[in-house]
Amino acid sequence: MGIRSTGVEQAELYERARSWIAETYNSAEAVMTFDDASTGTIKGTGAGYIILYGHNVRYSYNLSINTKGEKARIEFSNFSGGSDSQDRARHDKIMINFETLAKEFEEAISEGISTDW
Repeated sequence: MGIRSTGVEQAELYERARSWIAETYNSAEAVMTFDDASTGTIKGTGAGYIILYGHNVRYSYNLSINTKGEKARIEFSNFSGGSDSQDRARHDKIMINFETLAKEFEEAISEGISTDW
């Protein structure tokens, strides 16, 4: 969600992204389906839970991280779970979870980077 200029080279951003996945998900190997250091690309699948109308609703999604130059981007797509009557409320809650994950990702890749000139 968004591209951030970090002042850190691609190889370091890529390694930070891999570390973030390892710390965020129970099994990085189970999440990552494609991992290419030369292009700075990581793709994978994830799963989460939300509480909707008093019920736990599991959802799954695709995850894509790209690093290029001094920038990094995280995207979430193809999420599913819940029933048709719950689509809008489900969508809104899942988007909140994605925003939280994106913020955590940005903090992880930016850790220790000084913005002072």
